Amino acid sequence: MRHARFASILCLVLAGLAGCLSHGGGGPGPASGAALRVENRSFYEMDIFVLRGSLRERLGSVPATNTRTFPLPASMLTVTTPLRFVADPVGSSIVSASEELAVSPGDTVTLQIQP
Repeated sequence: MRHARFASILCLVLAGLAGCLSHGGGGPGPASGAALRVENRSFYEMDIFVLRGSLRERLGSVPATNTRTFPLPASMLTVTTPLRFVADPVGSSIVSASEELAVSPGDTVTLQIQP
């Protein structure tokens, strides 16, 4: 039951990710690419991945109740291909993915993971 509740909350958070996309203003400049800021408010350590089409690249991990910012690989940033972000809790079989988002150089995407 606890895992089912966690999965539904995480899915809702990830589905609302599109509203957290910001352009410019305080994020990395166009020359430095884009970034993903992960606010992990859950009690699980999360492995974070970025997906573009069938390509999957691990960005890193975020300990429970911590925040980390990851640069997005320049190879993943194209105008025509949207990105999807995956949070994989360590020690759990539940994996959740965000909606597809068009991310451009200079953007910072914020992902909040709730308990």
